[in-house]
Amino acid sequence: MALFTEENIISLLYSYNSWWRTGVVQKEFDKKMKRIAYYEANKIFNNYNIRRTVLLSGARRTGKTTIIYQTISKLMNDGVSPKNSCR
Repeated sequence: MALFTEENIISLLYSYNSWWRTGVVQKEFDKKMKRIAYYEANKIFNNYNIRRTVLLSGARRTGKTTIIYQTISKLMNDGVSPKNSCR
């Protein structure tokens, strides 16, 4: 018997990614002010010529998660399906 089933994984993802249900990132996570790091990260995210994984690294509490939430919010505003915003 599998420890993790596809159904369990999808259920867990739904619980962590509220925008899959609501279609919007919670306001407290989607900060309106965008730092230079947001724009720099998005240059890398949007470079489709190179297939790779992008890693955001930095000290604690420097805004890495905020950049992700802002990026997901922008993708959904641009018409990307909420479930496809993390690919």
